Amino acid sequence: MQKMIKKINIKIILFETIALIFIINGLQRLYVASQGAKYDAIISRNWEKLESLTSLTAGQVLANRADWTFGFLITGVLVIGFIN
Repeated sequence: MQKMIKKINIKIILFETIALIFIINGLQRLYVASQGAKYDAIISRNWEKLESLTSLTAGQVLANRADWTFGFLITGVLVIGFIN
């Protein structure tokens, strides 16, 4: 029986990792831009403005960003996996 051994190509892995970082960074920028008023209120610590924009607390807004980042990461890994 002949074993199929694939040679690991470090250049492709490095390229895909860098591409995934850029894709996630771009999607995070899109998310923050779409939620810009909320982030402006959090950065300026204007809690009244944040309360008028959403019923979420600052921690929940930042947790939502973490959830979206994780979702972007999983999606990116799956897309790269399907491409290969």
